[in-house]
Amino acid sequence: MLGESGIGWIPYLLERADYANYQHTAWTHSGSYLNGKKPSQVYKEHFYSCFIDDAYGLKNLDLIGEDKVAARIREARPGIAVTNPISAAIAGMKALGCRRIALLTPYIDRINRMMRDYIQARDLGVPAMGSFNHEEDNEVARIDGASVKAAALEIGRHRDVDGVFVACTSLRVAALIEDLEAELGKPVTSSNHAMAWHALRLARISEPLGG
Repeated sequence: MLGESGIGWIPYLLERADYANYQHTAWTHSGSYLNGKKPSQVYKEHFYSCFIDDAYGLKNLDLIGEDKVAARIREARPGIAVTNPISAAIAGMKALGCRRIALLTPYIDRINRMMRDYIQARDLGVPAMGSFNHEEDNEVARIDGASVKAAALEIGRHRDVDGVFVACTSLRVAALIEDLEAELGKPVTSSNHAMAWHALRLARISEPLGG
């Protein structure tokens, strides 16, 4: 696990590792300790990476595409269902009939704009946005529930939105959602909340849960 190490550098490193392995395996004997696999394959089987602010990495992740990321995961685990927080949120909002959502994040403007563009490219409008504008994840984790609730209510009351998505797995939102929906009269979800729902549905568990 590479914690908060960024991701933009990884494609280049893996490309060069595969090239060097191919060119020099005859004298390095790398095939013996890699069991005939490419370095990139070994990396993808054994490493996870995360980031906080990596515009280049996000851009390239979008270019790769969710379907291709899922396909690479299924190379190691054939037939497995795949999700991620933003894909789950988009799926959840659409399942609830939302077409124009309010987006609340803890991120800086550059990341916010990229996230908005990503969502809009998947047929969900984002006419209202709000942000706490933090660069550091340890600051994000300290945003209290009252602040999140107040911000979600403010943007959720926008007349042009029919749902609210609170982004970032570091924000504690799940316990607030029932009250937010009652006050707004609109669906509300968050990264963790949506991904839990989506994972259950992909696992064919459809029993309703409260909250």
